[in-house]
Amino acid sequence: MVEEPKPPSRINNLSLTGIAGLAGCFITVMVIAALLIGLWLDARFGLRGPFTVGLVLLSVPVTLWMVVRVVLGLVRAVQPPPKPHQDTDNTSL
Repeated sequence: MVEEPKPPSRINNLSLTGIAGLAGCFITVMVIAALLIGLWLDARFGLRGPFTVGLVLLSVPVTLWMVVRVVLGLVRAVQPPPKPHQDTDNTSL
């Protein structure tokens, strides 16, 4: 007998939406932090942009990698635990 998949619940959908929102906020915060650190380093060394451009360009792939790791962990936490294996042996002693 094949179990039919259950439709996703509203709470599950809201949880996944929240995870996507957190990922977007995380990307924004990390790129802005790289921008501010780059501007500070450029001002500190009297340069006009190499630290800023370099850190912002470097922050994008690093942030995307970190977001994938965080989101996978959050999705794993949101999913319900697997159902315990039920014994199909109906014989009684």
